Amino acid sequence: MTAVMDARGRVIGQAPQFKAVSLESRLVPRAGLTPYMRWRDGPLLITVTLLLLGLAARRPAFASTVGPRGRSE
Repeated sequence: MTAVMDARGRVIGQAPQFKAVSLESRLVPRAGLTPYMRWRDGPLLITVTLLLLGLAARRPAFASTVGPRGRSE
């Protein structure tokens, strides 16, 4: 299905199914920035960094007092 929607999600133009037609509509440019245009990948990078730091903090430290056979040296 091919359709044109307005800013509120209403269908303002629709082409019939299984027909080769041309659908035309007038587009109105909008002003302002989307959140991605404003912040780019910043929130994603911060989230990934915090997750990696959290995973690194949960890793158990190697015990240096245990030998290769599990006995104390």
